[in-house]
Amino acid sequence: MRNFILSFFFLCIPCLANAQDAIPVIDVDGIRYIVFRDGAFVVAGDYSGDIVIPETIIDDYGMEYPVTFIYDYAFMGCSGLTSIQIPNSVIAIGWSAFADCSGLTSIEIPNSVISIGPSAFSNCSSLKSVTSHIMDVFETGYEAFYGIPDDATLYVPEGLIDTYRTTADWNRFSIIVSKKGDIEFADDYVKYICVDNWDTNLDGELSYSEAAAVTDIGTVFQGREITSFDELQYFTGLTRIVPEAFSYCRWLTSIKIPNSVIYIFDGAFGECSNLSSIEIPNSVVFIGQSAFGGCSALTSIEIPKSVAGIRLTAFAGCSSLTSIVVASDNPVYDSRDNCNAIIETSTNTLIAGCMNTVIPNSVTSIGDLAFFLCSGLTDVYCYAKTVPSTGSLAFLNSNYGNATLHVPACAIDDYRNTEPWSGFGNIVPLTDAKVGDVNDDGNMNISDVVALVNHILGNSSSATMNTTTADVNNDGKIDISDVVALVNMILKGTVQ
Repeated sequence: MRNFILSFFFLCIPCLANAQDAIPVIDVDGIRYIVFRDGAFVVAGDYSGDIVIPETIIDDYGMEYPVTFIYDYAFMGCSGLTSIQIPNSVIAIGWSAFADCSGLTSIEIPNSVISIGPSAFSNCSSLKSVTSHIMDVFETGYEAFYGIPDDATLYVPEGLIDTYRTTADWNRFSIIVSKKGDIEFADDYVKYICVDNWDTNLDGELSYSEAAAVTDIGTVFQGREITSFDELQYFTGLTRIVPEAFSYCRWLTSIKIPNSVIYIFDGAFGECSNLSSIEIPNSVVFIGQSAFGGCSALTSIEIPKSVAGIRLTAFAGCSSLTSIVVASDNPVYDSRDNCNAIIETSTNTLIAGCMNTVIPNSVTSIGDLAFFLCSGLTDVYCYAKTVPSTGSLAFLNSNYGNATLHVPACAIDDYRNTEPWSGFGNIVPLTDAKVGDVNDDGNMNISDVVALVNHILGNSSSATMNTTTADVNNDGKIDISDVVALVNMILKGTVQ
């Protein structure tokens, strides 16, 4: 996930360097921003005093944007800047963003930040205290903390001192200590539950060390009207989210799973109908049955390389799900050809899909309940010329009876005569096949010539080829002239 986001910013930065004059700059409460569709960037201005950056801003047209990036040089040379609050929405701090801020004495960096650019805090000569909430420690840009005072202290989450000490440019701090304060909860009800269960020193607060000592949260949050629990990330002693731990927390919109979690068991987040996003950490190896079932606001899922087991219906009822991506280096599962599905690599079995799933030709079977409760199905594109082996429950309680199935023309009758595919409301041939792609594999090469010649010689039936794309010269017949035309197209590199 981090690599994807960083790639996006690195692609954008060269363009933005020359674009600030062209992109409208808006001023909200004394802070200047440039606004894009997916977020707002804080840009350079004449800043002083105490600055509080909000998590979101609203422009003159009433549009709300999350503040995601403190852009290059945004506060550079603002010697009158004395303090700044960075919200949890910010994921990147740019080149020299706070360089030469000689009046800045302390700063807190939220856990949401995944990139800090070169010289970001260089020559902040009064910066005596930096508090990092970052749990997944990364290398900063070159000399991010160059020129800070020799006695500056870096406060880090408990258990991560050695990690920070061996990671550039955090290792520039000679004093690195554990953060032993109390956690500030965004949701008072979450704090109440946590203090009630795990406040071992009975001081009415939950410290980072108390949170880190918790090894099992049980089901104390089940069905509670909590809204936000990003502080779960500090419960670094957890290795599992037990069955139904957060089930029916219908008001929950945000939660951060700690990097220590290995197992997410059955129904752990079931029916969290307002949970719109979730990041599965790279420590997780198992996702249980209906673990995220009924998370109807969830729009995307990324499966990390660590996941080796996914049970049936893990994402069933995620009716808003449009994107499913499996890490390219996951040895067990894949989402080949940008198919928006989870495929078991060794068996070529599609085990979980969504409304935007495209079934590749290489898929040989569809797992039971793969599209269970997928109410958003309207069009399913399946490129498999041989009908995949499919259990009768694959499309159970989905909208497939009203949906259109798009399949290779050469196999359309097979789909119409095979359950449960025959239950689709309409079955039509794929319309994006290229003239000359005789075997419907998405490519035009010598294999298409062989298929065409075999058909003309009577060595194969029309069921093995697309008779529409085989009529290369469009004369209404399939004969040797189409072979000649196809060979010429391949040799010339032309595609019709």
